[in-house]
Amino acid sequence: NDTATTFDALKHTIDNLALLDQATNRSYHNAPFPYKRFCIIERDKKGLFVPMCTKNLFLKYYSSSDMASSQLENMRWRDEDRRNYLAAIRKVLGAFFN
Repeated sequence: NDTATTFDALKHTIDNLALLDQATNRSYHNAPFPYKRFCIIERDKKGLFVPMCTKNLFLKYYSSSDMASSQLENMRWRDEDRRNYLAAIRKVLGAFFN
């Protein structure tokens, strides 16, 4: 199935990756975005190290904050979120490589 192949390829690209320790990453496997978000917030509350960009990603800091967007859309990792996250990565790295 081409859709499944495309999805598998995309899940390993930089715009779909977050910096997590091995235990955290393995603890939720392919869980839905809200559960992953919950895990990251709980780790942060406990004082465990969560890289700032990873925390921002799960708080959807890089995503547009359109007041008209539904709460449901805010609980999904969408293509728009991926593009915005990648744009933020490029912006930060551009300062070093330009």
